[in-house]
Amino acid sequence: MKSGTRAAIAAMALVASPAAPAAAFSISDPASDANARSLAHTQRWEIDEALDGLDYAIHASICRDIRFVDGSTCEQVTAAIRETFGLWTTGHAYLRFNDISASHTILTKPGESGVREIGLASMSAVRRNGLDWGKDLNREVVGFAHIISVKRPHGGAAIEEALINIDDSRCFYLDFSRIDWTAQKSCSSSGTTKEADAFDFRSVLAHEIGHALGLDHPDLESGVHFDDDDIADNAMTIDCADPASTLKLSSNLPLYSVMSRTSDYPMERGLSHDDIGGRNFLYPACETVAVPFDASPRTPLTGIVAVKDEEGQETAVMTTASWDPVLAIRGVIDRCHTLHPVNRCRYMGATRGWIRTAVDMGDSAPSARRTFTPVVVIGLGEDDAAAIADLRRHCEGATPVRLCLPIGVFESKTDPPPWVAPRDRAPD
Repeated sequence: MKSGTRAAIAAMALVASPAAPAAAFSISDPASDANARSLAHTQRWEIDEALDGLDYAIHASICRDIRFVDGSTCEQVTAAIRETFGLWTTGHAYLRFNDISASHTILTKPGESGVREIGLASMSAVRRNGLDWGKDLNREVVGFAHIISVKRPHGGAAIEEALINIDDSRCFYLDFSRIDWTAQKSCSSSGTTKEADAFDFRSVLAHEIGHALGLDHPDLESGVHFDDDDIADNAMTIDCADPASTLKLSSNLPLYSVMSRTSDYPMERGLSHDDIGGRNFLYPACETVAVPFDASPRTPLTGIVAVKDEEGQETAVMTTASWDPVLAIRGVIDRCHTLHPVNRCRYMGATRGWIRTAVDMGDSAPSARRTFTPVVVIGLGEDDAAAIADLRRHCEGATPVRLCLPIGVFESKTDPPPWVAPRDRAPD
């Protein structure tokens, strides 16, 4: 876009129709690495209303070893840990977590965890202490919970200790809007992607706390999930007197669950009905209060970069969309820097949805993973009228679906666009 031009933005709805999944959860089988196939094979803490919750201790390595690319302080990280444990207690009658870090230190003796009930430490600290979790410490994971339990005479197992390990070779953040994209460029990549990645610390921790409570991955294998009906993403009814009585095996995979093996769970929505249902089954309480959850469709995040021509005028826009929000921004920045000199690329921000622009059409096909995906369309012009006219031309020509809902007009050089604001310092 030229310097001083205006950009009109619209949201356009596209609808796909994959099979609707139902709410479901999975529990750990203490006898194997797989999901339990029977509700009798639970692995849980022996706690009830008579006990004063579960104690957890944070090792100094969480603040010392783990790299936060949003500038989070140790105080902020500690507060985030407390809040994330609190998510699992929301609405529950007796499940509580107590921070005993000030009075109890873990990993003080070589070869011993020193964990009273639940501990948190970096993987490097665990290795330095001489503990060896074998394949767990060496596999490609961002975090994992090492659980020690003993078999119960009546079936299943009682958890006695859980040490949550966070991979400090990775990068993390608490506040996505404060990520320093220059610093983030040096983070390690994950999976099959080539871009440097960073992870939502709360999401990783919430996942591992779920393991520490006895829950497993609901997307690990089909046919071993438990549900009370076949209605998608609704609250689950758990009989507090007989928790297994309302549940049945389900072959559906949950759409939303912090226990799934992905890194894009929307933590701003809290725990899903799947997660709360699994918690309430493992730790039934008649006084438990229902927890609301927003199960509306999600959209990917799209990173946006303006591109200057040789005369220094912004004449093009590049976009990259990803379900992983960090890779959306990292991807579009790296793609622009691959094709153009760094000083000709300006990171503009990011928005939810797929983007079409007058210059770069990009990937606009909605993913079958979601049932509803909006497309964000950008029109460019010298004034509002021209920008809106260009917007309508591209919006209505992009798809047979003619639902174009304008959401704003902004000055590309002076007004902040209506999406996540970038940091003041330009990334490289």
